Amino acid sequence: MLKRLKILVVLMASVVALLGVLAVLLPLSLVTSQLPATIQLTNPQGNLAFGQADELVISGTSLGQLNWRFRPWLFWLGEPSWHLSLQTGWGELAADTTWVNGHRFDIDDLSLKGQMNSKWPVALPIQFGADIEARVQHLRIEDDAITRLDGTITLKQLNLGDPATLLGDYLISTSPDINGIAVGIKSDPSALISTNLNLVIKPAHEYQLNGLVSSSSPALQSLLAFIPNVAYNDGNGHMRFDVHGTY
Repeated sequence: MLKRLKILVVLMASVVALLGVLAVLLPLSLVTSQLPATIQLTNPQGNLAFGQADELVISGTSLGQLNWRFRPWLFWLGEPSWHLSLQTGWGELAADTTWVNGHRFDIDDLSLKGQMNSKWPVALPIQFGADIEARVQHLRIEDDAITRLDGTITLKQLNLGDPATLLGDYLISTSPDINGIAVGIKSDPSALISTNLNLVIKPAHEYQLNGLVSSSSPALQSLLAFIPNVAYNDGNGHMRFDVHGTY
């Protein structure tokens, strides 16, 4: 029995080593030519195992310089995997990525550190500024839908695009929920806008949002002006959210 186990371990190690050699030898164009039209790499260099591109562009938005490193030990399970890192104009991002069964994309140990500024790639209805730090243990995308998200996002010194409009510090936490994905948005006790919101992202692109937001600052009214018919004044100085829908 022990001899068979040793043979199996050697066989597995040999397969991993062979796949690693193939990843080095296979031309990078083999992958870049198969990318969707919405994903573009500018001046890619290296091979499938190790390489970089001057720019990663997704749907016309530049995300910065991309580096990748092959993770061969998952290939013998039929799960192509790479460690990816991005150097951008707003910060740094790194994660382990795995393609599973042709329809599931797993992102593990994601770390992000940077600033929300003019180079921030996500369009928002309001201009925000903040120091942002994220730690995501696991993100799973299946059939174009997020089915698991477990991590935290910290926003420090959040403002309305100007340090003079400081709102405070906020924590966004996500975890698996029996109904989908639970998202909590909490403010620091000293924040200008006191926030305690709970969002559940459900299957079939449904969501439910409830909680309270309060502030003595006019900044709250300017924020709520962008989300009509979502919150109402409960008569106690709080704006109450209690809404569900689809996205």
